[in-house]
Amino acid sequence: REVSGVRHVRKSERVREKTVMRQALSTIEGGGKAPTEKVKVKGSQVVIDTWRGRIRLAALRSVLQGGLQCHMVENEMLHEVFDFTPREVGPKSGR
Repeated sequence: REVSGVRHVRKSERVREKTVMRQALSTIEGGGKAPTEKVKVKGSQVVIDTWRGRIRLAALRSVLQGGLQCHMVENEMLHEVFDFTPREVGPKSGR
């Protein structure tokens, strides 16, 4: 992002950036451990406790938006990325 465009950034984006910077500073000062985030997926929890995982999750949330839950359940690549095995889901109801 350009420095000249700083005034045109939404307040919510500035708040989010400040939060990330505070967390990064806390990580550096606190010995390098990333804040833990838990994501609920179909009755299970995925624990994200690394910066790499948090960045990947943020990117997926941005791209997939409302489809994140579906992909977390069905996409085997995401199971590998997040070291996650979803609970078995019953058969799909016929439509």
